[in-house]
Amino acid sequence: MNKQQIVSFSQNKIIDFEDNILAWVDTDTDLMWEVKNKDNINYKYVLKLKDLKLYYEYQTKNDLLDPNAKDAQSYVDYLNSINYCNYKDWRIPTINELKTILTSEESKSNGYNDEYYYIKEPLSKNSETDYWSIDNALYNDEKILYMHFYQGRTDECFGHQVTFLRCVRS
Repeated sequence: MNKQQIVSFSQNKIIDFEDNILAWVDTDTDLMWEVKNKDNINYKYVLKLKDLKLYYEYQTKNDLLDPNAKDAQSYVDYLNSINYCNYKDWRIPTINELKTILTSEESKSNGYNDEYYYIKEPLSKNSETDYWSIDNALYNDEKILYMHFYQGRTDECFGHQVTFLRCVRS
């Protein structure tokens, strides 16, 4: 499989699971975004393991946690270890990077969960409601910023809570 087959550069073709695309390049920013598949789109991650006991409580109560990654950084490490999409420099995005794929209007296509998202068209059928950033909230270092694509805004929560993750590389 060569790079052209696994990376989409199209800015208007909606990426479906059946397309077998691993990454999408936003030509507005030259950022490459991980494309989720049917097996991992629902996985949630804690950003910071404040308390391993709490993590294992989440794990037993929430089957949406990735069974191969105990937190967001271990998922990033996994992508890099398998040379995902022929690259080893995947990372958790900043809130400003996530804002670059946020749109002011709902996507034209129904999203993954039959919902409309405020996200660029190519990712509109390959997205969940919200994604972690690596950035702390401005007035509370205990909280982390995340992008809420279902509502089209940023928000914050504690890093030991769970939400989705879409990795990026520059």
